[in-house]
Amino acid sequence: MRFGLHFLMPCTAPQTPRDLYRQTIEQVVAGEALGFESAWPVEHHFNAEVSALSCPTLLLAAIAERTERIRLGTAIVQLPLAHPLRVAEELATLDVLSGGRVEFGVGRGSNPAHFAGFGVPLAESHDRFREGLELILKAWSEDRFSFEGKYWTVRQTSLVPRPLQAPHPRVHIAANGPETAAFAGHTGHAAMFASHVNTPARFRELIAIYRKARIEGGHPEATPEDITLLMPAYVAPTFEQARREPVRLVEQGERQMLGMDLREPAAARQLLRAGDGLLALQGQGVEVHVTSSESDGATAGRARAPGDSSCGPAGSRRAARARGAPCAPACGAARPRAGARARRPRG
Repeated sequence: MRFGLHFLMPCTAPQTPRDLYRQTIEQVVAGEALGFESAWPVEHHFNAEVSALSCPTLLLAAIAERTERIRLGTAIVQLPLAHPLRVAEELATLDVLSGGRVEFGVGRGSNPAHFAGFGVPLAESHDRFREGLELILKAWSEDRFSFEGKYWTVRQTSLVPRPLQAPHPRVHIAANGPETAAFAGHTGHAAMFASHVNTPARFRELIAIYRKARIEGGHPEATPEDITLLMPAYVAPTFEQARREPVRLVEQGERQMLGMDLREPAAARQLLRAGDGLLALQGQGVEVHVTSSESDGATAGRARAPGDSSCGPAGSRRAARARGAPCAPACGAARPRAGARARRPRG
């Protein structure tokens, strides 16, 4: 499996956004040195207690200058909220700056506050997402192009710059419902599934829908590279603490963020349970414990670098993404609540 870092970045006093951004950059730099494959900051708007990062591409541009190999993913671009050509320009510029390391995570979004803030009707999110994605791929793939859609019209235009990756950065569609999972499969793009809105049983259903849709759409069967899972992880000095402490934090954090009722310990623990295989990794003073599901490749784990002072109330939510390469020790510097972005193992 290949693991990456996923950042939801809450910010409360005394921490400032400047502190948070700089800490996150240092986390990614350390993560690259430890063998992490990718970094995925989240786009969120209008609420610093949930996340103080509204423009992941700018943060990724800063990360690109400090790193050489780690892949740079957006988690996710909420496409209905922006003009697709602007999104295409920003991602293409990032791809050029980073030497071709962009992973384009994209979705329609569903937060009513986001849509209200930008004056976009939530009811239009499905159509805007699909039309916007079509326009972006056309802009990335053709020297000059025109486009006629319901929401956007473009006449004989060229995108400058074009992405360094040919024909374009890989597309990963957030697929947390049957309709979107089927769409991702029919279009042949990679799919991302999140555990904080899906149970393990739901994962299996959505992945089955995705796999079937790929075949029906005339695309090759899904490989481990096509499926990404976001799973909870927790950073702590010992494995025993890693199993005990997250229950309280999940109860507090997930209820606050998602309106989930996790007052029952069993409900909270279910989010932390991803299977019965235990993998313990240790290196460079960092201890990592990862639980891996045989069926879905889902991962939950915990790691901490000794002396990490950013593991406190004003830190960042983190995840690891695993993707078919050897697991690397995780670097710590995260809020105690964290997650794991997991890619299915090869074969």
